[in-house]
Amino acid sequence: MSDTPRHTAPDVERALVGMCVTGYDDVHHEIYDALSDEDFYSEAHRVIFRACRAIHERGEATSTVAVVTELKRNGDFKTAGGGAYVSECGGHGAITAGVKQHIRRLKQLAKLRNARQGAYNFLLRTKDKEPEDIDAELDLYAREACEAAEDDTAQDDSMAAAMAETLTSHREAMAARHDDKHPSVPISIPGLAKLLSGWRPGKLVIVAARPGMGKTAYLFQELKHAAGNGIPAGAFSLEMERTEICARFLAAETRVPVTKQLDGDFDIRALDAMIDAGAKLGAQPLQIDDTPGRSVEAICRRARTWVQRHGVRVIGIDYLQLMGDSPGQSRLRSDQKIGHRTKTLKRLARELGICVIVLSQLNRNLEHRQDKRPIMADIRESGRVEEDADVIVFLYSPERYAKDAAPGTVHVSEIRVAKHRQGSVGMVRAHFDKVATTFTETSDREPPPWHRDAPPPTAHWTDDRDEDLPL
Repeated sequence: MSDTPRHTAPDVERALVGMCVTGYDDVHHEIYDALSDEDFYSEAHRVIFRACRAIHERGEATSTVAVVTELKRNGDFKTAGGGAYVSECGGHGAITAGVKQHIRRLKQLAKLRNARQGAYNFLLRTKDKEPEDIDAELDLYAREACEAAEDDTAQDDSMAAAMAETLTSHREAMAARHDDKHPSVPISIPGLAKLLSGWRPGKLVIVAARPGMGKTAYLFQELKHAAGNGIPAGAFSLEMERTEICARFLAAETRVPVTKQLDGDFDIRALDAMIDAGAKLGAQPLQIDDTPGRSVEAICRRARTWVQRHGVRVIGIDYLQLMGDSPGQSRLRSDQKIGHRTKTLKRLARELGICVIVLSQLNRNLEHRQDKRPIMADIRESGRVEEDADVIVFLYSPERYAKDAAPGTVHVSEIRVAKHRQGSVGMVRAHFDKVATTFTETSDREPPPWHRDAPPPTAHWTDDRDEDLPL
């Protein structure tokens, strides 16, 4: 694919290469830190730049003679245009004013060429593709576009730079906490928030439970809580329609059960209350996609759009096993498909700097145990899920398995952090009011190991589920 002259800047390239040839140390570091040889369009300028950088990295002084010698050693002398052209470039680099502008211009042109080349490659790849293969190609194109927009040539990979970045992040987190602007997304249950310090950016969270434990309600409660605090959130519902989700939100706000809403079994006062609640909820920054069977690639594309357009900071997916097959993976084993999904979602969280919360089913093994509290091995296709997840949370309700449960366990759910890559694990008990569809943290919560003497906090979160709506 050829580039027109307006996508190149020979004079800018020649000036920057010339600065490298002439050996002005005050601009060398600035140029080498910001540019790579791939940023130059001219092959001659690329090889001259590489030669200058090699000399500089050896701690030697650059000059026309030194660069010509290096080019001959590497077999690039002819490609560079010979000694005469190297000398000519050196003449153009005598004036170092405007080096920052030259670097910026060169980077912009390189990004433009890369974007055009990526679009051209996409057209070639999809020319003879079948419709069912387009999702994978679109995802690849989206990743290539993101990579083309990134500028990592100036990244310092040293331990000193990494430590400085870490401490800067810690200082910002401390200041943000004092200013009530913590980068993490707040969690609706204070006890859980103490364990996890919020839903953190770049993390993959798995919330797993058997059917009927309330995992769907819990997910949407957390997303609703985030949006209610003014934090943009996004939901992918692969099972329920968005109107069902909204009905649950209205139930949480008005205490009009979902079944009564669906049957029209309410009076004018209840309708007015739902209208008022709907106006308030509708103003919250929550995106809902209820397209069934979306592949993980399609979810990633949609999430990128939400982040770019709406600033979404947390997304939830209901649920992992309901995702559609990725192109070319229909014949893979179930564990391989699940592994691909969790790996892709983990990469998405880091790429976009958001928290990704994904619901997952548990297998039936625990049904045959006396103690039916879930463990890691109960997660379907658990190996890869456990490996990729930064946090794993289990939901468990003892009353589901004990009709004659003791009074202390009736209407109580256990929310247990079983894996936390960067912190403590522990368990929170929440009381479920089936009329109000709310959970309130009970006083018998197991405190985290580092805070055992602290008084238990109070918490409030809603499970927008009627008993007859399986989750």
